Amino acid sequence: MSPAPALLLAALLQAADVPDVSLDGLDPAVAVQLRDVRHRLDAAQRAGGASAALFGDAGRHYHAYGMLAPAEACYRNAEALAGEDYRWPYLLSVVQQEAGRVEEAAASLGRALAAQRYYPALLRMAALALVLGRPDEAQRWLAPARAHAPTDPALLSVEGEVALAQARPAEAVPSLEEALRREPRASRLHHLLGMAYRDLGRADEARAHLAQAGAVGVRAQDPLLDEVRSLRHGESSFMIEGHQAFRAGDFAGAAAAFAGAVEASGGSSVGPLLNLAAAEERLGRLEGALGHLEQARRLEPSHPLVLFNLGTLRARSGRPAEAEPLLAELVKRSPADAEARSEWGLALVALGRLDDAERAFSTVNLDEARCRRLREALAARPLSGLATGGAVAALGRRASACH
Repeated sequence: MSPAPALLLAALLQAADVPDVSLDGLDPAVAVQLRDVRHRLDAAQRAGGASAALFGDAGRHYHAYGMLAPAEACYRNAEALAGEDYRWPYLLSVVQQEAGRVEEAAASLGRALAAQRYYPALLRMAALALVLGRPDEAQRWLAPARAHAPTDPALLSVEGEVALAQARPAEAVPSLEEALRREPRASRLHHLLGMAYRDLGRADEARAHLAQAGAVGVRAQDPLLDEVRSLRHGESSFMIEGHQAFRAGDFAGAAAAFAGAVEASGGSSVGPLLNLAAAEERLGRLEGALGHLEQARRLEPSHPLVLFNLGTLRARSGRPAEAEPLLAELVKRSPADAEARSEWGLALVALGRLDDAERAFSTVNLDEARCRRLREALAARPLSGLATGGAVAALGRRASACH
């Protein structure tokens, strides 16, 4: 037997079993996609063995949907069959890092970088070294990364964090400021800058940045991971991604993911439209948000969350006459819904219908935020609005109750 087939046989003998995954509850399109992946993999193994390319393709599909155990097994097998291909140990390291196994992820990244100085792998290795408490090692990995993209905000961010870890705050600030200038949505940079300015004794600047700190980081462009993400099908996978981005404060990322969910559902599912509208509102794109809610209402005219969100957004966009009927319908169906009654009452105040507004608020316990909004609405109400003196007085007492 020649050496190459002998090595191939040894690799196959060491192949990891790819665990089965349940497809129950998945979107039909996703279930079909993963069933086909498994069928091709099993058929190849029955015929004498799957190739590295086939294992790698299966691994990417499982990885796309967060199925880390079968993705890891597939990437391991792909690397065993094609050790010279940096893609498989790199993607394996990503899976291991996502599973919280940082030491293993660093070892896999080391093998990937030995085969190819892939720029995202260099940055990831530097960041992992920081997590492992090895800033000097992180600094060494950044040196070759600078040759690839010296002004990349992802590189500048890691540079600044390394400088902080090495007690060099004065050197951290320029890198972090430039990263933030290039990627202003990256709210995590405010935290790092706040720490750097604090270490420099510049308390006012530290407080200003720490007040804006969030969880949104900055990542390098990564064609290998983009290829994994591009394999996603089905509404639910995009919804998961969107919710994760929304919770992190990355509203642009959330909007992109929820738009993918809308597309995956063919625009026929209310949930993605509601979430896309919420993300668009956070981005200040009110007309876009209203358009998505209108589309949702056409799908389910009596959906309570659609009525509430559409009514509330219309009212807050200066269109109380369009908002009031929606909120009135919602209150009629759910009279005890304090949030709906409060929003309806505010729309009525904006229309100058203070008698109706007083009745709307009559069963609502106002917290400070609602009191404030009621005071603002009363101050801005139309002067021509007709109301009894009792309604005006009652609403005034409610508005001042939280002072």
